[in-house]
Amino acid sequence: MPARSDMNHANWGRARLVSALSALSFLAACSSLNILGTGGAPTGANGGTARMQRDVLGAVCEGHAEDAIAIMASEPLMSAADRFFIAIATEEAGHAARARMMYAKLMQSDAQDRVSVRCGRRVLADGTVSGEAAKRLAAVARDLAVLDVNLRPMLQLHKGLPPAKTTANNQSNKGGNIPYDGPRRAVNRPGSQSPFGQWFVHLSSYRSIESATENRSTIEAKYPALEGIIDQWEVDVNGPAIRLGVRLNDRAEAVDLCDSVKSQGEYCAVLDTSN
Repeated sequence: MPARSDMNHANWGRARLVSALSALSFLAACSSLNILGTGGAPTGANGGTARMQRDVLGAVCEGHAEDAIAIMASEPLMSAADRFFIAIATEEAGHAARARMMYAKLMQSDAQDRVSVRCGRRVLADGTVSGEAAKRLAAVARDLAVLDVNLRPMLQLHKGLPPAKTTANNQSNKGGNIPYDGPRRAVNRPGSQSPFGQWFVHLSSYRSIESATENRSTIEAKYPALEGIIDQWEVDVNGPAIRLGVRLNDRAEAVDLCDSVKSQGEYCAVLDTSN
């Protein structure tokens, strides 16, 4: 009898050990698939669709995206879906320029995690991370094409190019753009130019979009190598101001271009558009 009792006790102990090991294996599998509620957003791995956790989604949909950012920033954001969610919250909080950079990186990552973000009937995302990031990036780029935000205004504003002199031959072109007939400046055409570039090579400024639009061709005539890539950036410096220049991804190239312009006695400054 004692031997049988010891055997039963041993069998029972082994059964408990097997059960415990099975439970640990199940927990590990759930953790890798992010099935268990860990407080963070699910990753959407293995064909699943990641959705914002309830309190984060509520903050975004109710107009409190800054709260959503604070919630997500308090936890490690490892997955592409996590980073996409915080990019959406950043955009919804009004930081379009910062969101644009985040979307650009996610689009280039080619992440195939599926994400879904819905505020009632309003669909913010429903597809792969890279695909949805591309859509959001295009929308943000359209909004920033004319109006871009700079949170750090400059103390002084460059006055820009002087108005071209009116001659008898072009007096009938009142209000139009008068061709530039001054000296051409030789600079190298930058290779890292991009409408989403972080670094802005500032060449001239104007107080209205109309003046900036009329003088864009003047800048291109002055710097023939920059034709077709002159961008504009609207800021608030004691009132509306339109900056004309070139956006670049590479800071070193932006500095080189600006140094080349300044070496010829012309105004130039390299500005960080992410601030």
